[in-house]
Amino acid sequence: MIRWLVAVALLTDLTIARAQSASFRLVGGVVTYSSSDGKERQIAVGKPCADLWTDPDENVVAFIAVEKQRPAWGGAPEPYIEQSSVFVARRSDGFRPTRIGIDIEIDGLRWKVAREPRVSPDYSTLYFFVPDTMTSWALV
Repeated sequence: MIRWLVAVALLTDLTIARAQSASFRLVGGVVTYSSSDGKERQIAVGKPCADLWTDPDENVVAFIAVEKQRPAWGGAPEPYIEQSSVFVARRSDGFRPTRIGIDIEIDGLRWKVAREPRVSPDYSTLYFFVPDTMTSWALV
């Protein structure tokens, strides 16, 4: 049973404006894109970022910021994330990031890590995975 504490954000009143491709990229832990004036811009949130997702029209992007991590061990390719936040940025807001904190309870255990955020096609719901064991993830 999943009990929500703080997890899903509804993304309401999203105004969609078609524009040229922003070409979002994750470079050195920072989300970068080409703005409508052709300049390279960053969506900086003060923490290293990962798991960048963009909708097909590039009107919404979602990504995580790593709040707390441990160094990689045992041959792991990347550090172990202990706490993260999800950020959503919309074209209609000039890609100003909105932070969504993670604090979820699943089967009596609390989780503060979100991975691979996505926004629904109608822009109303944010989905992400919570690594609920060492070998599985729960969709939230």
